[in-house]
Amino acid sequence: MKITRVRAFLMASFTLAAVSSIRAETFTVGDAINWTVNPTFNYTDWAKNTSAKVGDSLEFTYNAERHDVRRVTEEEYDACDLVNYLEAWTSGADTVLLNSSGTWYFLCSKPGQKFSIDVAPAVPLAANSPTPAPIPSLSRSPSQSPPPPPSPSPPSPPPAPSHLLHLQVMHPLFFLLWQDCLFLLQLLGASSVVLNLDRTA
Repeated sequence: MKITRVRAFLMASFTLAAVSSIRAETFTVGDAINWTVNPTFNYTDWAKNTSAKVGDSLEFTYNAERHDVRRVTEEEYDACDLVNYLEAWTSGADTVLLNSSGTWYFLCSKPGQKFSIDVAPAVPLAANSPTPAPIPSLSRSPSQSPPPPPSPSPPSPPPAPSHLLHLQVMHPLFFLLWQDCLFLLQLLGASSVVLNLDRTA
């Protein structure tokens, strides 16, 4: 029973770490200026300095009586088309989820505000994970005999299942979370299980 609880806890920890490793961000359009007509603020420059990726969101805050938000095509954007659009928001406090990569085009149906923003693909977990440090080789004492000549290498094994690849990627994360896991396992009354695992390791 205790071992089952330990496994369930470790699986939950790994799942939480995998999900939180790719954090979605929310960008406030216009920063403190928000979404409004302001001759001193350039939304195009703001968009160029914003690194958005799939899964991030854009937050539009504005006076709903004077402004709105419309997502348009590139052609509608270039023509400043105030009639046709793909999507529209009018609440004054809208959050737009960027769910696909590519260039997104936004404008207000009241002339004076528009910008386009490039949305990059989501970064996979493996690209964010640190590379595990190589294991140092043990030095051989002079009294030991030289190692036997290497035997012919066997054929390459089939690719590891995807869950093993995730485990390899998260290997450094396991050691970072190990102390916290020990503390929580003690709270769960599983300290004896951990001691037995340490003895057999």
